[in-house]
Amino acid sequence: MMRLPHSPRQVRCLLGFAAAPATRLAVPAVRRGEAATRRAHGLPGTLCPQRALRPAAPPCRSSASWPRMVAGGAPPAPPAPADAGAHGDAGTRAAACSGRWAGAFADAAPDGQPIPIDVLPPGSVRGWLDGLPPAVAAWLTATRPALSRPAGPSPGTIVVVPSLGEEGAPRAVARALLVVAPGGEAGVWAYAGLPAALPGGVFELVPADGGAPVGDGPALGWALGAYAWDGYKKKGGTAADAAKPTLVWPAGADRVMVGAAAAATYLARDLVNEPASALGPAELEAAVRGVAAGIDGATVDTVVGDDLLAAGWPMVHAVGRAAAVGREPRLIELRWTGPDGEDRPEVVLVGKGVVFDTGGVNVKTTAGMRTMKKDMAGAAQTLGLAQMIMDTALPIRLRLLIPAVENSIAGNAFRTSDVLAARNGLTSEIVSTDAEGRLILADALVAACEPTGSPIAHPHPAASDESADDASAAADTPISGSPPPAPAGTPALVVDCATLTGAQRVAMGPDIPSFWTHHDAVAARLDAAAAAADDLVWRLPLHEPYRKMLSSSVADCVNCSSGGYAGAITAALYLDQFVTRGVPWVHVDFMGFNASSSPGRPEGGEAMGLRALYGLIHERFGRQ
Repeated sequence: MMRLPHSPRQVRCLLGFAAAPATRLAVPAVRRGEAATRRAHGLPGTLCPQRALRPAAPPCRSSASWPRMVAGGAPPAPPAPADAGAHGDAGTRAAACSGRWAGAFADAAPDGQPIPIDVLPPGSVRGWLDGLPPAVAAWLTATRPALSRPAGPSPGTIVVVPSLGEEGAPRAVARALLVVAPGGEAGVWAYAGLPAALPGGVFELVPADGGAPVGDGPALGWALGAYAWDGYKKKGGTAADAAKPTLVWPAGADRVMVGAAAAATYLARDLVNEPASALGPAELEAAVRGVAAGIDGATVDTVVGDDLLAAGWPMVHAVGRAAAVGREPRLIELRWTGPDGEDRPEVVLVGKGVVFDTGGVNVKTTAGMRTMKKDMAGAAQTLGLAQMIMDTALPIRLRLLIPAVENSIAGNAFRTSDVLAARNGLTSEIVSTDAEGRLILADALVAACEPTGSPIAHPHPAASDESADDASAAADTPISGSPPPAPAGTPALVVDCATLTGAQRVAMGPDIPSFWTHHDAVAARLDAAAAAADDLVWRLPLHEPYRKMLSSSVADCVNCSSGGYAGAITAALYLDQFVTRGVPWVHVDFMGFNASSSPGRPEGGEAMGLRALYGLIHERFGRQ
């Protein structure tokens, strides 16, 4: 994990909680910054300014909804519930509750004696057993035979060590064991199974000889493993919450960075987990506004419904126009200026925001539609990434573009064989209405490459017929060798994230995101950032010979290839047509959902590649 200085602006996310009582809002700005700085060093402090200024939201839908203890003080009061039918409930709640990770940590045990968790490689477990009381060692050997194997237990093994009563029966928890892979520092996920495996209590990681060093990775693993989202289940009381384990902050952990990464992941997961009935385009907009609330320099603008046509967003309008009243399509833009003002490079994030995908008139099967609430995971991930960038105050200018739509079926839905023009005038023949995500991304990518400061309410200059011909010619010109220099005034980096193709999942499986870029230096930096963050991504090629699969006899291109080959690559090539030549661009295609649970990765929405992308941006722009 990257280290950042603990300036007041960089500790916004340290202990993020939503909807403080109204009296908190009157705290002067300077005082709020001082309190956040104190909290970064484990001292008592008031609420983080970023969260304190956010609007009231319904209670978090999580068994860990409101933390029991914050550093040096009591937890904030939960917010007052909003009306159940009000726009923004689900989105505002997700934005407000992303800071609940802090409830998984403590500064110290109440009695000053936390329960130790010994972190050991397999080969050290036999010696560890020999150091336990003989009765306890015998009990463990009998109940967990793998502990006594010469090679030791497998990495990932977690053992709860009890103290024994007079009759040899387990009594209180005395310590625990986590087995990690030998050789070097264990990654984030090695620690993610601990919160679910341990009983209630305050624990502390204790590296022994040959064990893993303690730092950001273990703390983040614990935070991600503590994530829970109970959805809309009815439950009573708070006994389950009271029984959850907490961890004393590991030595050397950067609380700001751990908190920023955890909050970003929680936000992305929460948004994807909400059903489409609760999270439509309006609620997704509310989530963006909730993240921006209280952050200096952050603004949000939108273009909604039929206004999209006049403003030059024809593809976004076409895909979303069949949705019901109240679920109109929209383009959501967040802008933020980081430290040192307007002279910093601009980074543009684009997230696919299809809140539900029926497939349109090319309707999906029941199985294919089962998890289509997750088709806005690209928007959720880029919003989480934007929050992480702002929470850590990276020295950039940030722009986030989310085309938010519902791909519904109605008499006014777009059809197969329709020809749609994008924001730059480039035309697409619709082969499948179920390849709708790339259409809305096309509009957004055109806008992403426009000169800095271009308003979203104004059409792109290339919308004229003459300029559209130029755009079509440029799109037909493949990039060979090194990309050309970026035009003056364009962004320093454009990143889009989307749950775009099933073909990507076929190629890489559900856990590994793929990315595409023309810029080898950007790819190398992203690979390095992914390795450092324990957040795997994998590069696939923009293979120019496959571009012919997108040829159309009636338009500039088709919206998807036929024949079933290289679907993820041809989708990336389709998007490539809408990116200004020379602008550094990364396209990420990912699952955004865990079909089943594993340590630290519960079933449901998931951020994949978020921390790797943050590392890329931090390494490239955060050191200026």
